[in-house]
Amino acid sequence: MADASLVTEIGALEELSAEWDALAVACGAPFSTPAWMLSWWRHIASSDLCLRVVVVRANGRVIGMLPLHARTVGRSRAVRYALLAARFDPAVQPLALPGREYEVAFAAAELIEHTEPLPDRIDLGPLPAFSPWARAISDGWPGRIRPLSIRTRVELVPIVTIGGRTFDDWLGERDSRVRANSRRRRRRFVDQGGSYRFATPDTLSADLGTYAELHAGRWRSRGESRYVALGDRLVPFFEDVARPLMDSERFRLLMVEVGGRPICAEISVVAGGEVASLTVGWDEQYRELGPARLALLRSVEDACQRGERRIDLCWGRFDDKSQYTDAIEAVSWDTLLIPSGRLWRTLAEGAGGFGAHVVRSRAERIFTEPQLKRLRSLRATKQPD
Repeated sequence: MADASLVTEIGALEELSAEWDALAVACGAPFSTPAWMLSWWRHIASSDLCLRVVVVRANGRVIGMLPLHARTVGRSRAVRYALLAARFDPAVQPLALPGREYEVAFAAAELIEHTEPLPDRIDLGPLPAFSPWARAISDGWPGRIRPLSIRTRVELVPIVTIGGRTFDDWLGERDSRVRANSRRRRRRFVDQGGSYRFATPDTLSADLGTYAELHAGRWRSRGESRYVALGDRLVPFFEDVARPLMDSERFRLLMVEVGGRPICAEISVVAGGEVASLTVGWDEQYRELGPARLALLRSVEDACQRGERRIDLCWGRFDDKSQYTDAIEAVSWDTLLIPSGRLWRTLAEGAGGFGAHVVRSRAERIFTEPQLKRLRSLRATKQPD
């Protein structure tokens, strides 16, 4: 039988890093690794968050984790659970050994239902849209009434599939114009003294500083990115992410240079053959060379050489790089509304922008008539101030 426990202290969570990382690798989830999530907690998370990480074991072995935090919000003091780094990352997710997602979800649901204070909602996302987690937690919830699951948002994700191909094989499958332009761009880059290198532990701090300058310069005329908004925390955050991953080459900072001058820097994080191409900064003075395209082509070549599975270009990046992609997936934002006397107050406050007609139609599909009557009675329950 799976057994769930709750971790609420950062020190105890850090002690689980090895088992946690092994789960993230098994799931191919770069942004659900302890390197990423704990760095987010240390450098970016606001002080009003409380750790509520569910760890599920079977026969003493960690088989799953729900890396959650809690926050109390609004005049009603509603308690919301969400995944660590959820508002910062392209995709996060709970973790379980393949095939044991429902076992982990059922054990986690049993624990959370008895946690004080009971959450009023659990936000899951952005996570892979095919993920079973929202349904599994709802199905495993103790009691007669299950949480109401609502999908509030979906975004498409461009994917570069590697699948055991060589770089020449991969490029050969692109459109003839893309092939010609890519080869011409790379030749011109080499003719102008261009070269590539990956940051090492010795160059990491300086290279991250260069990335920060290039990224900020790129966004200066375009608004503000979430990374620019970090200000002085940006470099320490990425240094913290990189430290446990660089020896295994799972944190990659690709530097694109001309005559020794950096013109582009691209950061990727890797787990289980999944390469997440996260962020790039490049020098506008070298626009004619297409620095970001050069970086992408080199990253694809590198992934082919390493035998990796695919490159995730992250949602929100449907630009001219789409000509290099060959698959589309999706991430979704799913919310579980927990059945309690506070449910209707949560809805009344417009939590998550849920429309009443959406809630009603979902409820009618999910709940039986006796359960719906119970929900209506909960709506009438007097709430404490």
